[in-house]
Amino acid sequence: MEADGVLAMIRWLGLRLNDFTPGAPKTNPVKTGPQRGRFDPRAFYEALDTERRSRKLTWKQLALEFPGHSPGMLTRLSMGGRMGVGQVVILSAWLGRAPEDFAHITSY
Repeated sequence: MEADGVLAMIRWLGLRLNDFTPGAPKTNPVKTGPQRGRFDPRAFYEALDTERRSRKLTWKQLALEFPGHSPGMLTRLSMGGRMGVGQVVILSAWLGRAPEDFAHITSY
């Protein structure tokens, strides 16, 4: 499933994605209202790149930590586009952050 759709559904429930992710820290509920969070793959890429650099990893080394991911898949995040929720959950956990940290609020 696409990350934007999943984030919208769980926001409607007043929950966060970490509430459905085993081992993830529990967070405060989301306030519901006439806005929704859109996932920002560019911000996600920036966080991945910053953490990758701090760990002194190449994109290839980072991709090897996540089966099914290639360096190209990871670097293409810099161009935006859609992401699957599975990819968001796995990579957010590696970053030690909640997926919602990379969502921005938009009007319906």
